[in-house]
Amino acid sequence: MLMQDFLHRTLSTVLAIVLTFTQWGFTPAVAQTAPDVESPIIELEPVLETEAGNTQVFTALVADDKLLKDVALYHRRAGRQAFERIEMQPLGTIGYYSVELPTDPTDLRTIEYYVQARDQGGNRTVSGFAFDPYQRTIKAAPQAIEPTAITRPAVTEVEAVATSTSEPRKLKWWAVALGVLVVGALASSTGGSSGSLEQERTELTINLPLPQ
Repeated sequence: MLMQDFLHRTLSTVLAIVLTFTQWGFTPAVAQTAPDVESPIIELEPVLETEAGNTQVFTALVADDKLLKDVALYHRRAGRQAFERIEMQPLGTIGYYSVELPTDPTDLRTIEYYVQARDQGGNRTVSGFAFDPYQRTIKAAPQAIEPTAITRPAVTEVEAVATSTSEPRKLKWWAVALGVLVVGALASSTGGSSGSLEQERTELTINLPLPQ
């Protein structure tokens, strides 16, 4: 009887110790292997219209209860079928993810896009859909105003005549010398009779060229 009580107590003590170690050893492991069922959260404020440029910036706020795997932008130009994937990079530790998309400033086609986030547990969240994506309209950037050269208006014929008449007239030297020679020749031909010079009036006409 005493032997049975001793065995019973010994067995109860061993079972209690085993249960204690079981709880200590396996309870944390069970907690660590709990499945991740929460999907990431995406907050995206779409830009509806922007000017054309060399790059287009896309930004989203993404959070998860455990650990994110990646955040990606899927984009295409209007009229195309397939989306292109480009990974978004975190902006510090504040939860924002961003990417710059190279673009042609002359391409004014609308950009269609959506954002996808995945966590380490395999959960996925999409903001926008391939069949109903966000749309960003691209408008032409304003052109810089080039300085216009100031041109002087052409001189009219009337202005040219007025300018020429306003300048003082200049006689050419050869016209003056010709007049002196003619006067001297006439004086020598009539020098023999001074009285005739007084009685007769000799009219002398000299045609000189107009001054230029």
